[in-house]
Amino acid sequence: MFIVSCRDKSHNRNAHRARRSEYQQGFSKLTSTVAKKIKKDYETRLFINGEFVNSVSGKTFPVVDPTTEEVICQVQEAAEADVNKAVEAARAAFAKGSDWRTMPSSKRRDLMLKLADLIERDRPYLAEIESLNNGKPLAADGTTYGSFADLHLVVQCLRYCTCSAQTF
Repeated sequence: MFIVSCRDKSHNRNAHRARRSEYQQGFSKLTSTVAKKIKKDYETRLFINGEFVNSVSGKTFPVVDPTTEEVICQVQEAAEADVNKAVEAARAAFAKGSDWRTMPSSKRRDLMLKLADLIERDRPYLAEIESLNNGKPLAADGTTYGSFADLHLVVQCLRYCTCSAQTF
């Protein structure tokens, strides 16, 4: 049986804190670099009924980088009226006789596969934005669960669900 003394536990905690601090400093540098590189490319409007639109109220709110607490950008604030528009558009998109409902299942499959391909193509960019937004590591090296893994799972899920699109 291995017993760790209180002194060893304290040392391990301090070493862990030092590594975490070192990681946070490195991640702050990475995210500020990413923010500078991609800041001009942000789409900050709402996506409703197949197009980007401003919120009904025109209000925005800040998106904050959790590692530096700097404002990344201002995005449109969806309120009840915006949500109602989005729900109405979604219901219309799936209503009987709609393009989606009358489209051959093979075409629905192709559209979902195209979406998966586009996410996979842009995975580095999307992972950087997601990491910048929520502070999760990129983990491109495969040693840590991070934004790259999240996007990989999204792509796999879309591809898996294409079989459902063909049957309904």
